[in-house]
Amino acid sequence: MSGLSKASIVGDFGQLGREVVITVSGLAASLAVVGVNYLVEKTISFDFLSISVWFVIPAGALCGGIAAAGGYYGAARLTHTMPSRTMLFNMVAVAFSTWFVYRWLGYATLTFEDGRRVADVVPFWEYYKISTEAMQLSIGTRGNFDAGTTGQLGRLGYVREALQVLGFMAGGFASYQFLSEVDACSSCRRYAKETTLLSNVSAEVYDGVFEVSEVNLPGLVDQLEAAIARKGMLGLGLNEYACGKCGAWWVRPTVIVGNANSSETVKLGRYNVDEELVGRLRTAAHAANASAKAKK
Repeated sequence: MSGLSKASIVGDFGQLGREVVITVSGLAASLAVVGVNYLVEKTISFDFLSISVWFVIPAGALCGGIAAAGGYYGAARLTHTMPSRTMLFNMVAVAFSTWFVYRWLGYATLTFEDGRRVADVVPFWEYYKISTEAMQLSIGTRGNFDAGTTGQLGRLGYVREALQVLGFMAGGFASYQFLSEVDACSSCRRYAKETTLLSNVSAEVYDGVFEVSEVNLPGLVDQLEAAIARKGMLGLGLNEYACGKCGAWWVRPTVIVGNANSSETVKLGRYNVDEELVGRLRTAAHAANASAKAKK
């Protein structure tokens, strides 16, 4: 028992065990999102999940959906469960259910001035209809967080609610996309251990590392040219990956494209290498990073 790692113990769960871990983690994350938001709202009267940008971008709902589906993401990583259509459906579904629980909790905990619970007098859907049409949005700007309200939205309240639902579901989809982008061993179907060798370095430093290590990645220049064809290049990176089961190694170059105000990191092709080549790249990258740090 002492010779087994935590990852191998979890990774050896059967299919039923993995499904139980993933489902429980997803539900727990969903309830945690709603619970924390409820406590914050009761404590400082701030409903994070209701935040919108320019009235139409449900930023709070999007973040809530990502966090709720994050339970599935974390459990999938832990149990080495690969992305699938079922996983996508579950992550979007748990994000949607988080919106519903969020709305239901407000209903279940609301009371009249005389102390009676609204839930004992008004059915949920009647409450939902009234609260949606009577909804007022607080207006805040960068310099003034209390710039007034919109007044009751009326029928527009349903548009607002539709945007909230879409925001939560988009957050669930985003979590699935994050999972899909995690490198995994194609043979073992296990998520790999990732180590950053180079991060946001210049082309000169990048070329120097490959020259010193005497490692050649065929087709890399063509991939870089295609990636930066429409956007400027801000920097280059290189990540190392290792499979903890079969011992396979590979590296993946990255390029940061865009500008100072808007940038994104693009992963390039995967290059299978052996441990010797990885060691040479690691040594050269370490020297380059140390040199750059000394110059600062």
